[in-house]
Amino acid sequence: MAGEAATTEAEAPAKKKSRGPLLVLLMMVLIGSAAGGVVLLRRGSRTAEPKPAESPIKTVLPLESFVVNLAEPERHSFLRVGIALGTDRAAKKGEGAEANSTPVVRDAILAVLTTARADDLLTPEGKQKLKTALLESVQQRVPQLQVREIYFTEFLVQQ
Repeated sequence: MAGEAATTEAEAPAKKKSRGPLLVLLMMVLIGSAAGGVVLLRRGSRTAEPKPAESPIKTVLPLESFVVNLAEPERHSFLRVGIALGTDRAAKKGEGAEANSTPVVRDAILAVLTTARADDLLTPEGKQKLKTALLESVQQRVPQLQVREIYFTEFLVQQ
């Protein structure tokens, strides 16, 4: 019996030692998870903050769709594009500045669209370059509209 008592006493301290590293490991995992969660929450809150815009778009002026031949003499390619203009000006009832400048705006847009090539317009970079060129053309020809953004409402290239 004395031998059995010695074995039981020897096993008891061994079990306590085996739980110690397990608890330490469990605590490390919990602390690491909590720290990772805090980092993700902080990072998420930084990206969720709205970026201050240079000037907010106050009015969106939709234009009729454009259908143009693209600048490709070797093949007949067409572009159908719907465009809306984002402006800094608030729309006022009875003000006819937009209506009076519509032909000039359309002419400025047509001048840019007819220089485009189908292969360029099929890439995201090409569409962005087209937007930039359209914006520059409209801002130059009709500065009183205060156009700050070009929106494509439809975009179809036929080759």
